[in-house]
Amino acid sequence: MSNCLHILHLGLKSTDDEKINRICDTRLYNLLKELEEQGIDNFKLIDGFYDPKNIKQAIHRGHNRIVEMAKAQKLPYCIMAEDDIVFTAPGAYEYFLSQIPESFDLFFGIIYHGEIIENRVVNGFSGGCSLYVVHSRFYDTFLEQPTDTHIDRQLGNLCHNHEFYVVDEYVVTQRGGYSFNLARDMVYSDYLQGKKLFGK
Repeated sequence: MSNCLHILHLGLKSTDDEKINRICDTRLYNLLKELEEQGIDNFKLIDGFYDPKNIKQAIHRGHNRIVEMAKAQKLPYCIMAEDDIVFTAPGAYEYFLSQIPESFDLFFGIIYHGEIIENRVVNGFSGGCSLYVVHSRFYDTFLEQPTDTHIDRQLGNLCHNHEFYVVDEYVVTQRGGYSFNLARDMVYSDYLQGKKLFGK
């Protein structure tokens, strides 16, 4: 079941903070609409972690949890997403799956920043963990990374020695609103300027 989409989500009552719980509830509502519109029924919600004292580590631990599960299940690769994804158009997810390379370590549905040569990410990136695929050959390297860092920027440091690719037409962005990573409201439209988006 490699094509199961594993989605990192803070379940209700992950914290006693009622504001955070309301945000989680809204995210889940919007996420389920996105999945329905894409016709995605093969997915699993994976509980994330919330720690306002160490946000970077909490986010990183959540992504690690999914990779650890994939490794334990001996999946050849693992498709992962965060719960604030917004697909660019109908059919975007199907297009993304169709573009997974034969050889890769990480494959992204979008990156906001980073140097790309013929779809290969060659010099760092940010914003890539909204939707991505981790190959089994990269599981151990993924799990070895320090967790007190921004996960995408930490992974970006490995571009030079690994095969990181991004889909030709970006298939997702993030829904505007509260960012757990930055602990404030965010609007992501500026990051999409000049990007080729699927269906646009």
